[in-house]
Amino acid sequence: MLIRPSDDELNHVIGAALGKAETYALRDVLSATRAFNRREAVDTLTARIVEALGPYEITREAGEAAFS
Repeated sequence: MLIRPSDDELNHVIGAALGKAETYALRDVLSATRAFNRREAVDTLTARIVEALGPYEITREAGEAAFS
């Protein structure tokens, strides 16, 4: 059975994946001060990806560990 993950779960999974990304892959995302901030880069890209996925129906197998 497939279910739709919550937006919080999508944010968690995408943020975790981006958190493992090499620094060079995140380098062009700058903070408001124009300085590189890894956490802010991950948060910004996560929000952009979740927003871009809005029109799509994302599903996953039921029964996996839930994210809170």
